[in-house]
Amino acid sequence: MHAMHCHGQVEAKCGCQMPRVQWPDSCSCQDVRSLVPIGLVLAITACSSGGGASTDFPVSAYATVTSSTGDVHYEMRTAPTQPPARGLVSLLLTVTDSSGAPVDGLTLDVVPWMPAMGHGASIVPSVVAQGHGDYLVNDLVLVMPGTWELRLSTGTAAVTVLPITVQ
Repeated sequence: MHAMHCHGQVEAKCGCQMPRVQWPDSCSCQDVRSLVPIGLVLAITACSSGGGASTDFPVSAYATVTSSTGDVHYEMRTAPTQPPARGLVSLLLTVTDSSGAPVDGLTLDVVPWMPAMGHGASIVPSVVAQGHGDYLVNDLVLVMPGTWELRLSTGTAAVTVLPITVQ
């Protein structure tokens, strides 16, 4: 990205289509610095490999895991690609009990965590129940390639970890 100036226009150079920004004639450098976090989120979203949420999930699960108590089974599918590429990722979690029956009515929290770097994601994903044990995870932004953990909890003390490798 070009250096930000208080006067003139700034244009992104990441290969994606981003609008030009007209800066006001009377802004301070502090004004510009306060816009940097917003600009980073917009650039990540606009330049992500997916370009937006996708709900075209593959038939085969990318990963499966059973809770530490053994009573809940999670299957994970990612879109637009599987394995996922860095950027905005859509995630479909299918939750079943130990007998294979769909589990509905969960309050499911998903926390992305990158153990090698010791950080999570700056945007908190939301989870929407779809019925039949399916839960759609929106706003999952994985900004770096490497191994991530999706830490799943249902309001209990137990946390189930789904490993995910981002290309």
